[in-house]
Amino acid sequence: MGQFNFNNELSGKIALVTGGTKGTGRAIAERLLQAGATVIITARNAPERENVNLYFIASDLSKVEGAQKVISEILTNYGRLDILINNLEAHQPLQAGLQR
Repeated sequence: MGQFNFNNELSGKIALVTGGTKGTGRAIAERLLQAGATVIITARNAPERENVNLYFIASDLSKVEGAQKVISEILTNYGRLDILINNLEAHQPLQAGLQR
């Protein structure tokens, strides 16, 4: 049996990593990139370190408009999404679902 090549295991795949500008999200995005995927990252603020191989969309996904912006840009530029890594960090609890 041949050896698996981890450098192109995701070649041709389109991946989105939310909260992908730093920390765990950034590490995940860079690993997906190493595996050959086209990687889109999104967060409210631009990445601390720029990587021209990661496509950045500035967006606040806690708002409907932010989610619509990300979806629209991905579909316009890539036509589809194959992989979604949801790594959002919420600073405020979702109060609406907790009220009785």
